[in-house]
Amino acid sequence: MPGGPLALLEEHGALHVAPVLSAEFLEELQSAQRRVAVLEEANRAIHESMERVTRLSRFSEGLDRIGSLEDVADLLFAEMRGILPVECQVLAALGPADPEYRAVRVEPAALEDSAAQEMALQIDAGMFDWAARLRRPTVVGADVLGGNLILVPLTTTHRTIGILLAATPLAMEAIEQQHLTQAAVLARQAAECIHNCWLTEDIRRQHEAGQRAAELAAARRLADLGLLVETAGTLSGRLEEATVLQVLVEATARHLDVEQVVISLQQPDGTQRLAAGRGLPQDWQASGPCCLLDRVAQSREPLVLSTADSGGAADCALLHHSPAAAYLGVPLVARNQVIGVLGALSQAPRVFTADEVALLTGLAAQGAIAIDNAHLFTDLQHRMEQQQRALARLVQSAHLASVGLLSGGVAHDINNPLCIISNHLQLLRLKGDQLPSEVETAVTAIEGSVRRIAGSIEALLDYARVRPGERLPTDISQAVRRILQLAQYHPLCRRLSITTDLAAALPPVSLDRTAWEQVILELITNAREAMNECGRVWIATRRLAGPPPGAAADGGNVWVEVVVEDDGPGIPADDLPRIFDPFFTTKSNKRGMGLGLAICRDIVTAHDGLLCVASGAEGTRVTIQLPCTSDAPCGMERDPEDWLAVS
Repeated sequence: MPGGPLALLEEHGALHVAPVLSAEFLEELQSAQRRVAVLEEANRAIHESMERVTRLSRFSEGLDRIGSLEDVADLLFAEMRGILPVECQVLAALGPADPEYRAVRVEPAALEDSAAQEMALQIDAGMFDWAARLRRPTVVGADVLGGNLILVPLTTTHRTIGILLAATPLAMEAIEQQHLTQAAVLARQAAECIHNCWLTEDIRRQHEAGQRAAELAAARRLADLGLLVETAGTLSGRLEEATVLQVLVEATARHLDVEQVVISLQQPDGTQRLAAGRGLPQDWQASGPCCLLDRVAQSREPLVLSTADSGGAADCALLHHSPAAAYLGVPLVARNQVIGVLGALSQAPRVFTADEVALLTGLAAQGAIAIDNAHLFTDLQHRMEQQQRALARLVQSAHLASVGLLSGGVAHDINNPLCIISNHLQLLRLKGDQLPSEVETAVTAIEGSVRRIAGSIEALLDYARVRPGERLPTDISQAVRRILQLAQYHPLCRRLSITTDLAAALPPVSLDRTAWEQVILELITNAREAMNECGRVWIATRRLAGPPPGAAADGGNVWVEVVVEDDGPGIPADDLPRIFDPFFTTKSNKRGMGLGLAICRDIVTAHDGLLCVASGAEGTRVTIQLPCTSDAPCGMERDPEDWLAVS
């Protein structure tokens, strides 16, 4: 102490005896010793705290360099061994998708089975749930591993993601709170690191899944583009509607992987007609989904329906009537007009994606163009056939006109010699009393032959005098007789037996005699070509009791009928609906153009009449019905010899 007794003695050199310590000094010395001890304890505590902080800092730095759950477990186990002695450690994790705890790391590995048994016992006893609810370390007895078990929950801000089990040989009272606190801090940092690892792994998986999905989508779009190009190339080379529809059906089924495809085409009345399909039931049109076709056509927008959707119950009710569970329909638009609907149906529940809607829309656009091109091609073919038919009619008319002129010239050339023959016969008649009987017989025969030739010449002159297109009131029976006289000289009518049953006193019909004679001659020659070397043709005329079914309202009430029937082989049932098609013929030779019946029907129709053909296994019957100009008969008497045989 400064200024004390010892200092004074030392200063004067008089310190030669042991000092006497006073009670105050001793008390002060003890107080100083206590303060030094406290300082040493505080220094030791500070040192330990700094060591713990350093250890935690190293642990945190180690966690920053770790990227897997196993590495976190190894670092956590090593730090726990520095806190207190442990014989076995287990890290049990509860991942986002895990229904229960699972052991991800056990140390040492030799005690893995025992650790698993201990973990199962603790879980069954509810200790894991208890520690997770407390969110702090808990010490319990270890039944399998022995000693005591420290349960340290690994908790994050939101939840508990695992439990650390540390088996220690220390007695329960030897486990200090600071040990548990350090373990809790380590577990909290490890939990955050594990959670971050899971988040990183989840983000990586999502990125990989997104990348794979993007690659698949790009590949799918590329494949769809290739398929669209392929389908476009296929459709562009097809000009038949049926072929175009079939290609479109197959392409839709393949591209969208559906079982059922339907294509409808719009009718003039605005309704949809089923034109092509695949996998459809027999009663599909009557089952309800055909209403969806009309909806698509009216809206001109794609329509997507699915029975799996929560909404649209009224719309999906239509699908319940059919085997399909999902429907996608898009309009077929060509030249800004809806010409039909393309629909895809799936029996399995599914939702058509936007890419699938775009794909089917692209197919529909290509298909609509191809269908429209097919229609244009068909219309062009039809117009060409009409042009060819008109050209054939023009040729036929020119031919008939030339035949008429030729007939007039031939009749004139033949009529002059006949006049000379007739004059000489008259001179012979003047000497009738002087002629022998056999000469008289010969003269009579010659006169009959001359009259027949004169009658034929008169018919030819009548044919030549009538101008095509001129219509005159005509007795239909008389017109038939006139054409039969001309038919005697037709080469195809040789060895053909023609029987007639012509009614007398029929009302007049306004006829173009040239065209009418062409009709009768065409029917006779058709019958002759259908039969073998010989055959029979029956021609009859009669008056009808009233207008026939199908007659025009302004056709009048007086009608006559002409029937031409043969006993040939008949027309096959498959060919009968096509007999009026231009250029269709069943003749095996090259003489037929397939225009005869079509021209006959057009001529009859131009006369406001009706023509129908009936045929069976044997024979063909052609019926022509024509309106009359008046009810008064023409006054023609019935010929007692009502048959004519041409040979």
